[in-house]
Amino acid sequence: MENILNPPVVIDRFVVKRNIKVNVVRDDVLVGGTKQRALDIFINNCYNEYIYAGPAEGFAQIALSYVCYLYGKQATVFLAKREKETLLTQKARELGALIKYINPPNRIQNLIQKAKNYAKKDKKRTLLPFGLDTPVYIAYLASRIKNAWGKKRKPKRMWLVAGSATILRALHTIFPECFFLIVRVGKKIWPDQVEGIKHKIYTSKLRFAQKAYITPPYESVITYDAKLWEFVEKHGQDGDYIWNVAKDIQEV
Repeated sequence: MENILNPPVVIDRFVVKRNIKVNVVRDDVLVGGTKQRALDIFINNCYNEYIYAGPAEGFAQIALSYVCYLYGKQATVFLAKREKETLLTQKARELGALIKYINPPNRIQNLIQKAKNYAKKDKKRTLLPFGLDTPVYIAYLASRIKNAWGKKRKPKRMWLVAGSATILRALHTIFPECFFLIVRVGKKIWPDQVEGIKHKIYTSKLRFAQKAYITPPYESVITYDAKLWEFVEKHGQDGDYIWNVAKDIQEV
């Protein structure tokens, strides 16, 4: 299964402006984006149903749904009730996910509590942590990405969007000398999440659910990864790397 979930990293070069080209890690080619690479560490014979609570604009719902589909397990996703279902959630549903919409109050902590209560009702259910943020998952993701990276040149500067900062910490494990340019798109990034990491944080003025108004020349999630491109245009340097986690689902 590792060959399916964790294929070799694809890197393409794009022009930002004259004399500045960047290297983009194209995890948008993966069905479930970057987090699918190690999500199978949670899958075992103890549970039949894997539960996640998060934003409707997040890609974790697709990563979980895809991995559960491959393993013949049930994915269940708790989301805040909304008037129109996002294309990301539609894709998760197509992959077999059970979608549970929660009425207000339905901030993330409310969703997580509802999901916990649901999980407790059946010993064959388990709730995955927000952002898949556990030391074991981060270590496993780092190991998988290192294998997928192979003998490619190590980055000196890398751009990425951070929410839970799970991917950031995995990448720092592999590239401890790299300087990370982090774009915050919603959730506050706490000091302990970047402790020991060479970094600078930029903050998008857009709300999490808002779309990026300056889009990159490659496929990306317009409410998430795409929001870093405006900062790359202003502050990017020739040879920088960009970690692109996933892409939008296109309407058919």
